[in-house]
Amino acid sequence: MHSFLFVGNHKSHPAQDYSRTSNINTRDDFIKRAEQEREKREVKFLFQSLVLHCIGHFVAYAKTTIFSD
Repeated sequence: MHSFLFVGNHKSHPAQDYSRTSNINTRDDFIKRAEQEREKREVKFLFQSLVLHCIGHFVAYAKTTIFSD
């Protein structure tokens, strides 16, 4: 019988198939933890993007004011 839960395989995170788990709390905890980790990565990425964006504005400002001849 085939399982309808398809789990991606990633090198640093081995696939964990909880489709046959009898303990629903374990599966729910796994899903919740995975979602929290995804959100954490997303916030980190957005913060890094914002910092780089601000640095870009500062460099542009510095070129036109501080270092202008």
